Amino acid sequence: MTYAKRIMVALVCSAGLWSGAALAEHHEAKKDCAEKAEVLTILDPTKADFIKMEGTSFSNLSLRGDISKEAGTFLSHTAPGGVAPWHWHTPIEEFAVLTGDVVVQVQGSDPVALSPGGYSQVPAGATHRFRCVSEEACILFTVGAGAYDLHWVDEERNELTSEEAFARPDEVGETW
Repeated sequence: MTYAKRIMVALVCSAGLWSGAALAEHHEAKKDCAEKAEVLTILDPTKADFIKMEGTSFSNLSLRGDISKEAGTFLSHTAPGGVAPWHWHTPIEEFAVLTGDVVVQVQGSDPVALSPGGYSQVPAGATHRFRCVSEEACILFTVGAGAYDLHWVDEERNELTSEEAFARPDEVGETW
């Protein structure tokens, strides 16, 4: 079993995030996890095998589901100073900071600083951005409520390529 698969099994079973289990099947699904799944603990998420997202400053590691097609859970790694410029997703996005310090901003709101243990929920379709502001890498435990589409945009919500989004000086500079 791969490292990512073992992480996914542990998180899905321990958090009760089994996919496809109806509420009425709650107890049976939990029993199924306990009987069939290998259990593990994430000892150090900084040693996980993240996959670089082309044209971006971050990498992801899928834990549950194919996030491009369905709801899923993943770890997101951003190097110190790395940013995710203005963008939006169709589903609600939830994340908790595991390592590092991040600043998150939903368009029209003030930036919010989050440290390890901090949590944020970005509404479906909300334009937002984040920056890793610590001297160490930032790792986020992220949950997408549906297929995780990624739309890079400018302040007026005009679509951009990832190259255009990451080349904008107001995004890569330290102005926010």
